[in-house]
Amino acid sequence: MQSSLLKKNTLFETICEFLSIECGFKITNATINRILEFIQHNSFLEQLSYEELIVFLRKNLISFILNNETYFFRNKDQIDKIIDYYKTQQIRGNLKILSFGCSTGEECYSLSIKFFLENINNYEIIGIDIDKDALEKAKKGEYTENSFRGNIDFYKNFFVKEKNKYLIKSFLKTNVKFIEINLLKENILKYFEEEYFDIILANNVLIYLDDKAINVVLNQLNQVLNKNGLFLTSKEESHIVDNSHIFTKDEFDNSVFKKINIEDVIKQEFRELYESNIKSDDENAENIYKLKDRYKNLSIEQLKNLLQQEKDKFKILAIYYLIFENSYNPEDLKNFITKLIENGFYNEGRKWLKTYLMIINPTEKDLNDYIDLCIKTKNYDDLINILKKKIKLFKNENDIKLYKTLTGKNYE
Repeated sequence: MQSSLLKKNTLFETICEFLSIECGFKITNATINRILEFIQHNSFLEQLSYEELIVFLRKNLISFILNNETYFFRNKDQIDKIIDYYKTQQIRGNLKILSFGCSTGEECYSLSIKFFLENINNYEIIGIDIDKDALEKAKKGEYTENSFRGNIDFYKNFFVKEKNKYLIKSFLKTNVKFIEINLLKENILKYFEEEYFDIILANNVLIYLDDKAINVVLNQLNQVLNKNGLFLTSKEESHIVDNSHIFTKDEFDNSVFKKINIEDVIKQEFRELYESNIKSDDENAENIYKLKDRYKNLSIEQLKNLLQQEKDKFKILAIYYLIFENSYNPEDLKNFITKLIENGFYNEGRKWLKTYLMIINPTEKDLNDYIDLCIKTKNYDDLINILKKKIKLFKNENDIKLYKTLTGKNYE
């Protein structure tokens, strides 16, 4: 039954596409089963226009697909780490915490309760999610016993019971806020300043996302984590964050990450990589590196001023290279690569662009530039490897076709 639907049911395909583009969801067997249930429960969907269908999906599908499985003090160890962080850091103003994928708010209110018990008042907790229904429940702060998992005696002092519902007391909501944000479609800096948060929590969310969505989401969250902040995730998801290379893992705790000091990483890794690249197979390109010694005692500012006057292409390239060698700034390396390509040094440009891509989280344009250089220099092994990386990140149909043409195999 599933296989025929997968092949023929355009409604099914539309829903899969919606989940992938709108939410970044991986289409797993479990997701497929939920989609089929959703279609069965809403038999009228076939009669809707495309526009009506999308409106209905936005309103109803996400909460149906997600199980919103959460409860109070689910991640007690993380809460303890946050308290330790508060006590050891010199917090100016409020401790600012972001709960990404906050669902119905149990995580946010657990923190609020803990802060009350610790007599901590200077905090701000913001929960964000794409599920509008879940956020409405979070704002109401209304729960059933299922949210307490048998520990109701401990929690009852923080709630007002009304029949079979428990309403969180209003004083615990004062410093908690919920916002609907889709990080695949909106820039997080529209809502928060750079490095705004001290703590970011991302629990049981990343497991639902495909590689491209993970890359987008983590890069966005990285922008709003301050340089001394903590990024906390579940043990089951820590490998996802670690593999992204966007955050750096704490050496003592696999589920705690910190903001990467980009400058330090770049300087260390570029030093290692550029030493292996310094020698060129191209005699003309070798002249660039010989000329750099002529300018080695100049400051970066002096080198940049010299660029305005110099006409010789080898000297210009030597200056661009020396600026990079002094700064280890990725943008300076990119400028050097651009000038190499403009002057026809394709092999040299490809070599340095490969180094650049090993360090930086590449854009689609970066990968396209490298593919073009691989084609120009007839380096097909590198071309196939970079195509695989690009397909994994961006899933472009033309790249998939090119991969099949070059290898005679389907991309898997």
